[in-house]
Amino acid sequence: MDGMIPMYTRFPARFIAAAISNGLGYHTRGFYLNEARRRGLRLLPLDVNASRLAYHGEDDWIRPGLVPVGDCRTAAMQVLVQEREANGPFADLNDLLGRVPLSRREAENLILAGGMGCFVKTRPELLRDLDRALPAAGRHAVYGPLGEREFCLMRKCLHESELLGCAVSADLREAVEIHSSARGTVRASELRRFAGRRIRVAGIPLNQRPRPERPGGEAAEFLTLGDATGSLEVGFKRREPGWIQGASCGGEPFAERLMDVTGMVRETEGEFWVEAEEARLAPWLPEFLDFGIASRRLLEGLKTFPAYAEGAESLAA
Repeated sequence: MDGMIPMYTRFPARFIAAAISNGLGYHTRGFYLNEARRRGLRLLPLDVNASRLAYHGEDDWIRPGLVPVGDCRTAAMQVLVQEREANGPFADLNDLLGRVPLSRREAENLILAGGMGCFVKTRPELLRDLDRALPAAGRHAVYGPLGEREFCLMRKCLHESELLGCAVSADLREAVEIHSSARGTVRASELRRFAGRRIRVAGIPLNQRPRPERPGGEAAEFLTLGDATGSLEVGFKRREPGWIQGASCGGEPFAERLMDVTGMVRETEGEFWVEAEEARLAPWLPEFLDFGIASRRLLEGLKTFPAYAEGAESLAA
């Protein structure tokens, strides 16, 4: 009987980590990690002293791998893991750079993705240390001014989303409704009230898949969008390049970016969905939402999960 129990039920951390590392299917990395939170699993940060090459999960936790970090060579990450296993953990940034031949960009991205928190320094402090060790010609505009304090939770999540393809520290869906592009949109939980009407919805793409359009048989592209209240389906008839402003089809082009959709609410067999007429992607930038308020929203969202209820405040530091 035990053999009939799905692996997902018996070993959810291993299953979700393997799903992320082996192609994802139709779902985004963010979808899988949010499902992990829902199941009571803890999402541990990227860590140059603990992460494997790929995502890995055991018992009640999942940790990101080193290879998925943007602009980091697989060969360099392999050397990092081999050196750590052979000669022990890295003491600090200078020790890491002295033992592993990382480029400036690789070290920078590991810092921004949260991979050097084990050195007990803030990201701004580590970036300044990196400037001294490997001077850069210019600073990436996304940093903004570097103070002594750690980045806010929203900013941490955006760096993770950019470099890992998903936010690990919190669920960005909690910040959707305070984005300026989401003003006047209908929440996912309220969709059924607007059947037959043209509306706007906003959310973060959770998956992308082709399938027959409802109720006929014409091929279409379907996305599931999520906000803090739930999820909804959006169907697109147009498949030509540029069918969504600011995005291209294929791969995982929409990873955790906010999507703003205008369309008609349709009902098929009791299910409500949006037949899209226009869609665009909106950036997560300070001019579109207050990062301080967004960080508080993300923190409150984390507190709803028992695995994060204790110690959640430290994530907002």
